[in-house]
Amino acid sequence: LEVPEINLTGVHYRVHSQYNNLVAGNVVIKNPTICAYMDRKNFNAKGNKPLPHDFIQELKTGLTIQKVEVQGMHIRYEEHAEISKEKGTITFENIDATISNVTNDKNRMSAKNPAVIDARPALYGKAPLAVTIRLNLLDPDGYHTIEGTAGPADPAILNDILEPTAFISVKE
Repeated sequence: LEVPEINLTGVHYRVHSQYNNLVAGNVVIKNPTICAYMDRKNFNAKGNKPLPHDFIQELKTGLTIQKVEVQGMHIRYEEHAEISKEKGTITFENIDATISNVTNDKNRMSAKNPAVIDARPALYGKAPLAVTIRLNLLDPDGYHTIEGTAGPADPAILNDILEPTAFISVKE
């Protein structure tokens, strides 16, 4: 994970000083990069990975951020499948996202008033995607919904991840 710049505005310093809670109006995260690698060929998976609601629920301090803006994010995931000779790769480029209502305050978070993530990545830098995720960060089961659309693209671009990990190919 690399995050070159984070800016916070509307921070309530008095709330932090008195209660050790972080309350902010807006957080802007510029040009972050996430790279992840899974080697299933040589290592067994170690349980379930935590999801966003797990992090929020485990916080020992209060957190309320009205809006998080992510600008120009890049994600690269590589996986070496158990019986594969080579690794597969998928990338999401130029991601702009807005996350609203990031909180562990039970008076602000509910199924009717969830956190909402609106993201606009480009799959492999070529296929435009639009994704909306709604999640109640305090739901003990991590219930969430995902809606999305994909713009025009050649589906064969998925072969970089599909062929080495799922042993399938998309033909034009």
